[in-house]
Amino acid sequence: MKKLIIVLIIFLSLNLYAQEKGRLGLLNVRSQNIDRAILNAVDKNIRAELASSNRYILVLQSDMEKTLGVSPVEALENCKGDIMCISQMGDLAKVNWLLYVSIMKEKGNVILRGILYNIPNARIDLRLLKSFKMTESLVTDIGKYVEEALKRIGTGSININAPEDFQVFIDGTFYSNAPIVVDGLTSGIHKVRIKKGETDCLVRDVNVSASEISEVNVESCSSDVVAGSNSLKASVIKQNVKFYEEPPFIIASSASLMFFATGIVLGVLSKSDEDKVRSAKCESISDRDSLCEQINAKNLLDSANTKAKAANISFGLAGVATLTAIGLGVNYYIKSKKVDVKAGIYGDYVWLSLHY
Repeated sequence: MKKLIIVLIIFLSLNLYAQEKGRLGLLNVRSQNIDRAILNAVDKNIRAELASSNRYILVLQSDMEKTLGVSPVEALENCKGDIMCISQMGDLAKVNWLLYVSIMKEKGNVILRGILYNIPNARIDLRLLKSFKMTESLVTDIGKYVEEALKRIGTGSININAPEDFQVFIDGTFYSNAPIVVDGLTSGIHKVRIKKGETDCLVRDVNVSASEISEVNVESCSSDVVAGSNSLKASVIKQNVKFYEEPPFIIASSASLMFFATGIVLGVLSKSDEDKVRSAKCESISDRDSLCEQINAKNLLDSANTKAKAANISFGLAGVATLTAIGLGVNYYIKSKKVDVKAGIYGDYVWLSLHY
């Protein structure tokens, strides 16, 4: 039973360690006028060298093809050098880096070319170009060269020195309470957030380099967030200002204008109806002749009277709304609200708090 527990502990430890290592997508070596046996040997030796370095989780082309559903080489070629396209493809293949290597024979030598794509940061981390002589050690030399070159690009660490009750977040993921050394981070910028309870004590972009340890030190936590690589403390601004929030007198003024405009329109329409009756020479309903019958003088006169009354009502409402707006405006100006404004720096953002 004890042996079984020990085996499980070792297995879980190795699995946890493996998860911290970066995933390196390794495409099959491409060739031009190179013997198939040499090509296969070079491809196999590069895999062996990278695997023996124990710095990566190797993801082979066949594994990526299963994940993507298409050939990663074809997907890479379809991107036509577009780094964002390649980054998206690598992200779908679930790798941190993508290594593309090709060899060709030229003037008796073997020319190796390669590119290492950094998937999370959408950039090229490394370009390989080297000439090898056709010797018995060719295969070994190529494998060692690739492995040594990739040593320049790898994972780094961040050492968090802070009190034990501080929580450590990197790129939005909670790791554990401080102090802690976080290994297996890809080269590039990582967002470090250190919290105590609900309070952010530090928010900082930390540049991680391969095979190096970046230090982050926090001694205490205050209400002011420490932001940026230069540990600049956020400044807080407090002041009283007038705060306008859709005042009622604006609404009343708008209503006044609306009623006034409606009255004008109705007045114009009423006058138009009266003019039509006069043009037909129908001074009264009893004087109607055949022409008056055609234009229906009675209906026009009724319509004109109705519109005139509606216009008078609209003008009256406009007057009431105007007086209301004046009263509300005076009252609002006298009793204008005050607001307490707080602002400061929060990581890459500026926060603003209003209390009134």
